[in-house]
Amino acid sequence: VKPSACSKGPPAIRTANSKQIVGNVSESTLAAYKKWHEGLEAGFSGKTDQLLSIFDELFSDDVVFRAPTYWSDKAGKEYVSFALMGVAQVFKDFEYTREIVSENTMTLEFKCRIGDEGPYIRGIDLITLNDEGKIVLLEVMTRPPKATLLLLEYQKKFMTEMGIIKN
Repeated sequence: VKPSACSKGPPAIRTANSKQIVGNVSESTLAAYKKWHEGLEAGFSGKTDQLLSIFDELFSDDVVFRAPTYWSDKAGKEYVSFALMGVAQVFKDFEYTREIVSENTMTLEFKCRIGDEGPYIRGIDLITLNDEGKIVLLEVMTRPPKATLLLLEYQKKFMTEMGIIKN
């Protein structure tokens, strides 16, 4: 059997955030992967200034956010950063259960609870990077619908309190 014409040789194995990344992934993709996790960790630890600083560096200026709680795309660093800050305040016991990283793409499956005693929610973060390693698209899908609707309530309240959306 001949190797595929697309084959670049054996896959590289690297470590990032204590996880093995298998495949031929650029340094900019690996750096973005690490920064993404640093930003979320800052948010879950209540370090909102650090979260905003990391995401300001990581997101392209016109990053697009496709969230399960909105009908239309939202765009811009500020909007996306504050939306994730709100999520970090309401998600409890957050854990990525599966991560697939390839060139300019990260697919991160997660589970967590909504609030301290709320229902569990499962979801996927689909992240697309440009050639500089900046996030240009963040698409999030979640289930079950009941938990997603509860998340919507929390998000609307938080984004209104922060002055990002008008009531």
